[in-house]
Amino acid sequence: WEADLDCSQHLSYFVDLALNNDFNVTMEATTVIQEMQAPFDAEELKKNIAKIEEGMKTYAKEDKGALLDQLLNILQTFAGN
Repeated sequence: WEADLDCSQHLSYFVDLALNNDFNVTMEATTVIQEMQAPFDAEELKKNIAKIEEGMKTYAKEDKGALLDQLLNILQTFAGN
């Protein structure tokens, strides 16, 4: 994100990074996603929102759960929810 690259075409990749790695990688992936520019494919957003909601069940009581909640809010904003 600091390189000012548009990673919008790789939303699912960064969501997977956030879900499947440690807190630090989750934080960086969330930051990259937050800086992405719309528009996004509605189906891709829906799929990634569902993945995050499922992942939050695992990490809800950890610091990573708070980051995933933030990421969920970002994607819901992208989706117009």
